[in-house]
Amino acid sequence: MTTSTIEPRTHSTLGDFVLTLSCADRPGIVHAVATFLMEQGGNIRESQQFGDQEHGRFFMRIDFETAQSTDAETLHAAFATVAGRFAMTYELWAARAPYRTLIL
Repeated sequence: MTTSTIEPRTHSTLGDFVLTLSCADRPGIVHAVATFLMEQGGNIRESQQFGDQEHGRFFMRIDFETAQSTDAETLHAAFATVAGRFAMTYELWAARAPYRTLIL
C-alpha cells in the first residue's frame, strides 16, 4: 500500500499579487492565465471566475504569490502577450498596495 503526503512549502513568498481580467468568453482562457502564472513562478492562492452567458463575457480574479523577486509593473507588462491573444482588459497590482477607498 502506497501513501502520499503533502509536503509543506519550503520557499518564502516574495510577492503577493492580484490579477483581474475580462474578455469575450472562449475556450483556453483559464489555461493561458494559469500557464502564464506558472511560467512566472506564481502559485495561485485564490481564484474566482464567472462566465456571463447572456453577454458572452468571461471575468476572472486571481490572488497569486511568487517565489521569485518581481514587481507588479514587470508582471503587468509580461501579461500583455496573453491579454492580447484574448483581447482582455486587465489589471494587475501588488496585493499590499494601498488603494483609494470611499466610505459613505
